[in-house]
Amino acid sequence: QFQRFMNMLLNDAISCLDDGFAALKTVRRLEDTEATEGTQEANEEHERQLTGNQGHARGMLQLANNNIHMLALLTTEITVPFVQPEFVDRVASMLDYYLV
Repeated sequence: QFQRFMNMLLNDAISCLDDGFAALKTVRRLEDTEATEGTQEANEEHERQLTGNQGHARGMLQLANNNIHMLALLTTEITVPFVQPEFVDRVASMLDYYLV
């Protein structure tokens, strides 16, 4: 049961990171196109999209941070499940993907 919980926690962290980074890419794209001239309505819609994606990115990355912090806390007290090869490989792959 605990291994299932750990896998779900790691899956959630990965999902939140993916969503957060995707939203950050959208924010960057919207910021790059911010200087375009348009109608006031188009500018307001652009600003709504920008603000919405900024909030979504912030929320997803905060959730990912909380999940990773939870994993860190668990590893200080309960070590045996975290050193099993399948979990070590998953965490190593996740770190390699996001840090490199």
